Amino acid sequence: MAAGQWDANILGSGTFTDKYGNVYEGEWMDGMYHGKGKYTSATSDEYEGEWKGDKMHGHGTYFYRDTGDTYEGGWFDGFREGIGRYTCADGTVFVGHYEVGELIKK
Repeated sequence: MAAGQWDANILGSGTFTDKYGNVYEGEWMDGMYHGKGKYTSATSDEYEGEWKGDKMHGHGTYFYRDTGDTYEGGWFDGFREGIGRYTCADGTVFVGHYEVGELIKK
């Protein structure tokens, strides 16, 4: 189910819910998540931030539902990248440089 602004069968912005209950609300380009948006999985995590070509890309916040942890910072091609802040549910904070999803330097 989709709701939003359509232009020549390409969604500009709106909300899409798939058959599994996952929801994306935000901007689109050429039928892909692109720009600012929020993705909420029906069964796991959620991400709010920038997208490029259906992948987390730019700045955003990822919430790990199972653990209660969050990551806020840079993303590149779907991976944590650059400067970021990982906050554990217990309050422990790791700030540093990430490469291909891994903390490289605190």
